[in-house]
Amino acid sequence: MIDRKELSQSIQRDPLNLRLWTQLQQSYLDSNDHLSSKSIGSIVAGIAELNERKEKDGLQLTNLQRHAFSRLALAHNNSGLLKEIGIFYLHEFNLPALAIQHFEMAKKFRTSDGDLEALLANAKSALDKQNLQSTTTGSGVQEAKHARPPVKEMLHRTGKLSFHKKTEGIPAVPKDLPQRRTVPAPESSPPSQQILDPGGSTQRLPRKVRTPRVAAQEPEKPAPNSNDTSELYRLTTGLRVEHEGEYYSLEQATEMLNELAYAQRYDSALQLLESIIATSPRTDVGWSAATLLGQACFQQHQYEWARAAFEHASNLIPDEMVSWFNLGLALQNLGRLHEAMDVYQKAEQLQPNHPKVWCNMSALYFQSDQLDMAEYAARKSLEADPTYARAWDNLATALGASGQTEESERAALRAVSYRPDFPEPWLKLGIIYFQQDRLAESEEAFQKAKTLTETSAYALCYLAIILARRGQIESAHAMAQQAAQVDPHCEILWMSWNEIGLKCLQQEDYASAEQAFAQAVEFQPESFQCWYNRALAFQHAGQPEQARDCYRHAVQFDPKSLTGWRSLGLLCRELHDSAPAVEAFAHLVELEPENPATWSEYATALDQDGQNESAAHARTRALEITTRRKAEAYKMGSAFNYLRDNA
Repeated sequence: MIDRKELSQSIQRDPLNLRLWTQLQQSYLDSNDHLSSKSIGSIVAGIAELNERKEKDGLQLTNLQRHAFSRLALAHNNSGLLKEIGIFYLHEFNLPALAIQHFEMAKKFRTSDGDLEALLANAKSALDKQNLQSTTTGSGVQEAKHARPPVKEMLHRTGKLSFHKKTEGIPAVPKDLPQRRTVPAPESSPPSQQILDPGGSTQRLPRKVRTPRVAAQEPEKPAPNSNDTSELYRLTTGLRVEHEGEYYSLEQATEMLNELAYAQRYDSALQLLESIIATSPRTDVGWSAATLLGQACFQQHQYEWARAAFEHASNLIPDEMVSWFNLGLALQNLGRLHEAMDVYQKAEQLQPNHPKVWCNMSALYFQSDQLDMAEYAARKSLEADPTYARAWDNLATALGASGQTEESERAALRAVSYRPDFPEPWLKLGIIYFQQDRLAESEEAFQKAKTLTETSAYALCYLAIILARRGQIESAHAMAQQAAQVDPHCEILWMSWNEIGLKCLQQEDYASAEQAFAQAVEFQPESFQCWYNRALAFQHAGQPEQARDCYRHAVQFDPKSLTGWRSLGLLCRELHDSAPAVEAFAHLVELEPENPATWSEYATALDQDGQNESAAHARTRALEITTRRKAEAYKMGSAFNYLRDNA
């Protein structure tokens, strides 16, 4: 258990120690104190930036600054301290984005502080100005930015995408399956409805199987020198199974089940299975046939038919764990999560602490967004089998999706240590390394992961991004195209093309950049970023009309984007398209009514449109805000000087 008091005292001695701050944040996260965790998260983000500046520029904190940060260790929810640190970021370190984080967090603890509103407005204005200065080229065109979703989000996505690969079936006929006594055949089922399948042929829905009345059973105990085999031969040799007007022996009928399943005649296969069950005097014969058919359907991803077959098996031998396990597996893949959990719990009761049952329950909890229970179930599986690679992979998924990145990495490494050819943990390691800019390790992990069809699209997309960043555009193109062939619906395909477009922009190959961003738009048609980046490519290439159309699409999908509306307004003004320019800047002043620069830009657009009176009003508004801010800045500057002089 982390001793917070000891951690806080250590931070007071070393206020920029990022590791200590991160441990403190984790301790609050573990105790479900999310507000404190979020508050410390803002502090951690700032300290990470300061440490980077310290390494690059030799930044040194003053005694006043060190004192403020050390006090935060014991009072991280103190509004006044957060505001004081925010002022440092805004005026001393020129980091307005971090200042905004601290001011907004301070507001959560003191909602009535008027100074915070003024400070927030100043910080947002400074950030807007900084962005324009840092991302504008000589031609007046802003640059596109990288897209990097958090590792937590990506692990959650990939975990859900491949959850069925985290489940594992059990062989159809266990070697130690006891022979069973003869039981009555299941009651006949009512006729099923006829439906029209997508191919146009009529096909019956799998029938809901009625539970037969089964007498209490005991495993049959053959006497010495038993002629049980000959007895079974005598019982079954004369039996014939009728199916579609033909008669077959039980052995022939059982063999036909797989043939019908792989010929995609699932309805016919299920009818034959029911005939076998009704004809056979041995329960275990029908059970084996049902389980074999269920697995054949499962392998072809026909989960509804597999469910029907496994349900027959569970009804025939209710005390056999395998029957319930495989039924749960089919239900899980059908998305019937509550039913699947009930069935898995039945399997767990029949054979407690089975590693595969707990492993599959872990995947089921994950699919239901119960991350704590997913972690618990994975650990239960590992208690039963500490070398079970799938359970380690499930644990890595649950930990990563809940933000425990370091623990997730360790679990994934354990998975590949027990099973080096298991692609899924390699995918997770690739994502983790990528987010940490460990690109060489990330590339190696993704190369190993891409051998698995269901996950290789993600691996290929990330490899395309890495290759693009290295300037290997042709290879990146080929990798992204391969990813689209593997899975045209992969959620991060657009990121690959976006990264290729960014590199082409950097290389001033604007035509190729536009084509790459066009691909990104195709895969993510409602993305502000994709449309915005495509607009930049057109604008760099000297095609302002096309750029304007793309900016319009961009703000349609993010109507609160300051950058989008400003870029559209400036371009429309450049094209002398005055009415759309006025509309764009009108949106801007609604979004940031306390920014004098925006009111000035709005006034210029109004003048261009001939609305001189409205333009004069906008300029007056800009002047009022500027005058008020100067007074506020003087007030805050005096307070800051007082703090410095009396530290």
